[in-house]
Amino acid sequence: MLIRCLKTSKTISRISFLSAIAAGSIFVYAGVLKALDVAGLTESIAAYQILPIQMVPFVAATLPYVEIGAGLLVLLRPWRGAALATLAVLNGVFMVALSSLIIRGINIDCGCFSSATTSDPTSVSSALLRDLVIMAVIAFASLSAVRRESSGT
Repeated sequence: MLIRCLKTSKTISRISFLSAIAAGSIFVYAGVLKALDVAGLTESIAAYQILPIQMVPFVAATLPYVEIGAGLLVLLRPWRGAALATLAVLNGVFMVALSSLIIRGINIDCGCFSSATTSDPTSVSSALLRDLVIMAVIAFASLSAVRRESSGT
């Protein structure tokens, strides 16, 4: 029984580690794409019709680097728990914004992995579903990070 428990624990730890790598990589990738097209990102953020128009350029200029920074910190073990919490907050904000689009009947490209000028837009409902999966990955990665940080290993 103990051996099975240890094997399961090792398997969970490995899957959790891979989940953290996936979550960090997703946000680094998305952040880099956004940083390469700040003008397109500005259009995408404005299309959500949530923020005051004066704030849109600031958010477009900073969001990619917050995503890249948090994603990279997830890949560095000492800060993984805090960085995963940051990714969860970012992803939660994205999910709320996407939900608000659905409620208000606005159908735009989410701008998550592309700009407003992309010829292959992602539907709002598809983006929300993808963000739910990403949140599950972040949550699974966080379980191991929190357990590891609380045990001091």
